[in-house]
Formats: sequence, structure tokens, C-alpha cells
Amino acid sequence: LMALHESAEDYLEALYYYKKVIRGSSINLADFLGYSKPSITNMVKILIDEKMVQKDDKGILSLTQKRK
Repeated sequence: LMALHESAEDYLEALYYYKKVIRGSSINLADFLGYSKPSITNMVKILIDEKMVQKDDKGILSLTQKRK
């Protein structure tokens, strides 16, 4: 299992709180965090590979049971 960097924890935490208000797509998450879209895309890919985040067929992100 990858050792999460502080920024990865920030993404996961933001996604957790963000999902309570607005649907969490990568683009919306980038706007919410104020990070570049490529930065979000890269981190989301890592988090999906680590099975901490999943993306549905509409691009909506959610935390997996591993990170809830």
C-alpha cells in the first residue's frame, strides 16, 4: 500500500466533505480545492489505483469503504 502524502489526505478529506454538498467530479473538485485540473486528475488516478476512490460511469468520484 502506498504511503499517502499529506496532499493525498487533503484530496480525500476534501472529497469526503465536498460530496456532502455537491456531486464530486474531478473538475468540480479542482475548482473546489483551487488546484489545477491536471494535478487533480493525476492524484485521482493514484487514489483510484490504490482503491481509495472510485469513479462511476458519469465521472462522479466517491470514497471506497477503504477510506470512509
